[in-house]
Amino acid sequence: MLGVMGFVVALLTGCSEETRPDRFELANVRASNVVPKSSATAFVGAFARHCLKGEPAAIEASLLSAGYVQARGGTGPARSFVVDDKRPLVILSEGGCAVGAAPRTGQTPRVQSFVTQTFPGARAVDPQALSAERAWQLADGTLILTTRSGTPGLSTATYLLGLTYPAARDT
Repeated sequence: MLGVMGFVVALLTGCSEETRPDRFELANVRASNVVPKSSATAFVGAFARHCLKGEPAAIEASLLSAGYVQARGGTGPARSFVVDDKRPLVILSEGGCAVGAAPRTGQTPRVQSFVTQTFPGARAVDPQALSAERAWQLADGTLILTTRSGTPGLSTATYLLGLTYPAARDT
């Protein structure tokens, strides 16, 4: 729990002192909801709902209308969006999109099933070459991958499902 609390403090210290509504909302997000314990269905559903929308601007608009707030106003290439419930966090950049949640039972087979059903032409690729746990490539060059970080059993553990846009890798 202390790791998540530290993460929340880091997020909040990056916030400006503006009085925008999202800053107040972010300040009240429970630490356990920054990287929530999402069900396998919610995890894959969030990926399908948000990351498969195409353009980053459309994804951001979808997130904001769904109640997510940007975790920090930093200038880095990736932006994190959180919501104060058990929906996964969403990480968005010009190069791709990912959802993250605490690792839970059922997520791995649910992701495998989702990729197989949603992208029947996806082919497995060497995940180690991408520093991933699992990876698939679509016909247009899009990569879908999973990865885990943190220590099993600790609140800092995170399971990510993401995709990279082909054009972003070509630059």
